[in-house]
Amino acid sequence: MKTDETQEQTAALNIPKFWKAQQRDWRITVIRTSLERLGYKIILPYLTLYIILLGATKTQLGLITSLGLIASGLLGPYIGQVIDRHGPKRVYIVGI
Repeated sequence: MKTDETQEQTAALNIPKFWKAQQRDWRITVIRTSLERLGYKIILPYLTLYIILLGATKTQLGLITSLGLIASGLLGPYIGQVIDRHGPKRVYIVGI
């Protein structure tokens, strides 16, 4: 017989069952957003080159990138608290 911890781990790893339990609209939203992010991740390495070709200096590019990372770092804990308080679905919908 499985222990409670082993059962929880098995349940947590049962992604197909979790996926089927979700509503159709939620699944469509997750797929659409995932594809959008995949496209962004594919373009991201070339984005800096494109910005430099548009006339930005390397210093300006570094400053913009640094500000984005700092904002992400400062907002991360706050967004984590919001997710804990309201649930990931609501925050996900508001985020997109």
